[in-house]
Amino acid sequence: MKITKFDQQLWGITTFNEVGYDKEQNLFSIFFLDGTEVQFAEVEELVVFEFLISLKKEDFIRKVFLPYYPCKHRKVLSELK
Repeated sequence: MKITKFDQQLWGITTFNEVGYDKEQNLFSIFFLDGTEVQFAEVEELVVFEFLISLKKEDFIRKVFLPYYPCKHRKVLSELK
């Protein structure tokens, strides 16, 4: 999975700063600042590109990913030892 890190101040985002995409499995992950990872399935590469160029990324998550793509939540920090 390729990971992309965003400058929160530049992009005006407050809830996350990293995303990842597995092109082979069409999995898109968002790594939130509270340690939660939300992984969306069946995400086409074009949708990931649209997200990357979107000026309102948090709105994009609410309006596109959450209502239209199946997802799993997991608390990443709790798995670290």
